Amino acid sequence: MQQLTARVCLGVLQAGLLLVTGTALADGSSYTGAAHDAVQAEVTFQCQGGVRVHVTRRTKTVRVDFAGQSQTLNRNPSGTSARNTQFTWVTQSQGSYMKDNRTGQLELSGCRPVG
Repeated sequence: MQQLTARVCLGVLQAGLLLVTGTALADGSSYTGAAHDAVQAEVTFQCQGGVRVHVTRRTKTVRVDFAGQSQTLNRNPSGTSARNTQFTWVTQSQGSYMKDNRTGQLELSGCRPVG
């Protein structure tokens, strides 16, 4: 009976965590990372060559989705660029772009917001 009561209490605790944080893990702990990296803006860009890019700007990161790929980049404190070891995304009024950090080549260029 004590084992059943403990399982019920754990289930109630996990359900409570799910309501408060949005995620309850199997071990009863919670994931709070998303709460500290909340979505601030989402923008769709049209780049040279007709490539559409969806950019989700969060508090600490930027997610860039294009051509079936997805990259999560760490935001620069200035907010105009974000990078990981592979790519850098730069937002500029004359056209945003994404550069390959290893080769220096532009992967995406001339990106302008649509809609």
